Amino acid sequence: MKSILVRCWHGGEGEMNLGEWYIEILLEALGYGVRYWPGQARGDEPCAHMIGSGVMEGYLRHILRRSSRVVLWGAGNGYSAEEAPRVAEYPGRVDVRALRGPLTAGDCGVGEAVPLCDPTFLLPYLYPSWGPRGLEVLYIPHASLRSGAAEEARGLGAEYVDIFSDREGAVRTLGRIARARFVLTSALHVAIACLAYGTGFCVYVPRGRELGMPRKWRDVFYSLGRVAPVPVDSPAAAAGAAPIRAGSPPDVSRLLKAFPREMAS
Repeated sequence: MKSILVRCWHGGEGEMNLGEWYIEILLEALGYGVRYWPGQARGDEPCAHMIGSGVMEGYLRHILRRSSRVVLWGAGNGYSAEEAPRVAEYPGRVDVRALRGPLTAGDCGVGEAVPLCDPTFLLPYLYPSWGPRGLEVLYIPHASLRSGAAEEARGLGAEYVDIFSDREGAVRTLGRIARARFVLTSALHVAIACLAYGTGFCVYVPRGRELGMPRKWRDVFYSLGRVAPVPVDSPAAAAGAAPIRAGSPPDVSRLLKAFPREMAS
């Protein structure tokens, strides 16, 4: 099987963040293996950045020290506009195939000529069936909010699911999200999976704590023609929250067409 070199936060480790596992899950469904930069690079070959918030100048410069080119396919900038790379300043070295949303596109000086869609929205097209909808209520917080999460889940009447796991655990978690009755989360790629599979959810951040990178949430929801949801911060507010659902799903055909197949080796 041909493989594609990718860069992500914990790439190649036994346990990774759920959104990082999406890369392997998606690429394997498309018929490709995954190699992780830099340890599994073959020389200075191109490196893909596919899911995550690392479309930042410093991050891309770090990759370009060892790779000939960075290929962006669906990743985004979760930080300030000032930290994004101006793509025109990297001719032939930063190859934009698709971006997460219109904020990232504007930050990079790309406009909206490329597909604007997070690859997580492809999941139901590649893995359409996880079984019937169940009754589970899940609490899956962002990595930065895992401290005290099990106790928080009990107060919410939900089951805590750790966003960090091995590959088997990640697949199991994705199936549970797809089948759940309701999900409370502060993790963007949990929320996108909910939107993709039609699972009702709310953005939950315990009182006194903060939602990480709110700009990345705006980017995704702007790509859907919507305003990002306001987090709720207490069990009472969560109990009264109307489930957030996708409405019209994004058109993923342009995203698939832009997939960098030629990178596989």
